[in-house]
Amino acid sequence: MVKVDTDLPKGGKLVVSIVDEGILQLTKFRTPSPEKWFLAKRKLDLETRDLYGHLIQNKTGEVIRLHFGGDGNNAPVAPPMETFVKPVALVTKLVTVDANGDAEVDFDVPQFNGRLRIMAIAFDERAMGSTEGQVTVRNPIVVQPQLPRFIAASDGAMIGVSLHNMELPETNVRLEWQTTGGLAIASKEQNLTLLEGQRLDSTLRLWGVEKGKNQIKLAVVPEVGAAQFYEWDLTVVGHRLVEQHLQQVSLHPGEQTIILSKVGQLLPDTRKIEVSATASPLLQTKWISDGLSNYPFGCLEQTTSKAWPMLLSSESTMEAEKKESHINKAINHLATMQLSNGSFSLWSGGSTTQTWLTMYAFDFMLEARSRGYDIPRGMFDRAETYVRNFSTRSDLGALSYALYLQVKLGGADLGLLRYVSHDVSNGRNFGAQTYNHIILANDLLGNRDVVETLLDALNRRYPSHGWDRRNYSSNLRDKAMNIFVRLEAKTINDSMKDAAILDVVELFEDARETYWLSTQEKAWLLRLADKVGPARSLDLDLPITLDLSDNKLADLASYLEKQDRFARLRNTSKEDMYLSITSTGINTSYSQPSNNGLTIDTNYLDLATGKSIDLDKVRVGLNVLVNHEVTVPRRIDQEISMEARIPAGFELENPRLSGHRTELAD
Repeated sequence: MVKVDTDLPKGGKLVVSIVDEGILQLTKFRTPSPEKWFLAKRKLDLETRDLYGHLIQNKTGEVIRLHFGGDGNNAPVAPPMETFVKPVALVTKLVTVDANGDAEVDFDVPQFNGRLRIMAIAFDERAMGSTEGQVTVRNPIVVQPQLPRFIAASDGAMIGVSLHNMELPETNVRLEWQTTGGLAIASKEQNLTLLEGQRLDSTLRLWGVEKGKNQIKLAVVPEVGAAQFYEWDLTVVGHRLVEQHLQQVSLHPGEQTIILSKVGQLLPDTRKIEVSATASPLLQTKWISDGLSNYPFGCLEQTTSKAWPMLLSSESTMEAEKKESHINKAINHLATMQLSNGSFSLWSGGSTTQTWLTMYAFDFMLEARSRGYDIPRGMFDRAETYVRNFSTRSDLGALSYALYLQVKLGGADLGLLRYVSHDVSNGRNFGAQTYNHIILANDLLGNRDVVETLLDALNRRYPSHGWDRRNYSSNLRDKAMNIFVRLEAKTINDSMKDAAILDVVELFEDARETYWLSTQEKAWLLRLADKVGPARSLDLDLPITLDLSDNKLADLASYLEKQDRFARLRNTSKEDMYLSITSTGINTSYSQPSNNGLTIDTNYLDLATGKSIDLDKVRVGLNVLVNHEVTVPRRIDQEISMEARIPAGFELENPRLSGHRTELAD
């Protein structure tokens, strides 16, 4: 409880705050003094006001936390990180003083050792003032935890506490340890003797068992004096890749098949199976959308690639309010990348136009506006002007995209479109997306003969190999785009559309066998699935037999989770069954390293000496420099991004605490 005496009459107001003195020293924070602020002598101020901000778009934008893009490749997602460090920064609401000008305020201070600053500001209609005080908070035995900020599942660490006997005479002390289910400790009780004034460290072994938020509890029980109780949060993170396996099974009434187990090599407590049962082939897309949502970067391509499938998603798969929020944030994020000429740069604050990606982003904006989303008028108009005026023949990929968008907007240069259509139909080395956008442009104009000629030319062209930065081309992306065009175009006959449906199923199977998919590939797969449309779900009460036992379709997932080898499945219903079985979990063996040409060598250096260190012998307080050396073959694009984790027990350096240490020379 804090009691504040003031000279204010009854009804005066005050605000009291209690903050860790260490935090205030880091920020050099001074206790607020309203009287000094309002009564200070000042020279005349000069203010300038104009309407510039209302005429030109504000490029700063809101501060947002988004995961745009999406080639996270099923990387594990850590739970929100909890830490044992509990900073004290408490403030009251307005408190009314009594007739004596006094007020009493109660604070629920968390477990804390150290000095707190108490700050109070009081005022009424006629007076104001402030004051500060300090109080030291500690128990008779000061307990300082020595814990990592997090620990990985299956990893071990030495933890402990530092005990400082501040007030008690020599005494025997019993330490009683407890943990929640995600942690395990080597011993639940320790006994030691603590002399008067002595500081003593006690350690024990801790293991991470299951990822999630956990707690470590400690009771310090001296023979003399009262027991002291502590609780510290510790998060167990998953550091192993989550494997995903897809099986697709089709069964006519009365048919039987054997389903091989895909979870036999997975840890039992991580096994999870999801079964989708439909009356026609189902395109599984959840694994793609999950990968998009986990990607940590947000350039122009990645932002748009994530926004496209969100725009097409139905309210059955995403809540309307959440969907609208995500799309609006994507639009706002795109606005931060727009340049003065209406085009877009790769990153916020960039200065170089990305021509093909500008068309890609505007295509999304055009579709979003047609679906009722609000695109800032200035942003849309500038982008539209850039697209309408684009006619650079040396960049045929972007030009073909621009011509398609111009036809959608109305007012395309038909002479230029005929020229490009003729040029493309007689060539073999143009990108697949160039053919596809020219096909769509001519289809919108009803030029059936031109569409057929271009389709024939597309089938004769060389296949895509690798990845091309200019228009993000790849073999899988181009196949998805080509199938999309065949389903979208109105001048293409029904037999070609039926063949395209079969190609979709085959393409999704190929995608599942591909180790790594780019954000562009995932976005086009999702757009393709939206174009095909959903399959009719089957009633989960339909009868089946599992290993000769009568069951329902709803029992299939839980039954397969328990099988290590295989299961016999028979369709005893009168319906055709198309089953998509997705198995996920963590393998009992560690994942093997893999690469696609890039190599990363990581070294840990003593920041003071520049010499390599052994991570098993790092002392507390050592400043470590982590050096990642990435080798990139010449054939691979040179612009890369990297996500690297730090070992458990290490913390990123706080720059406010490093102003006087020795820097490592270059």
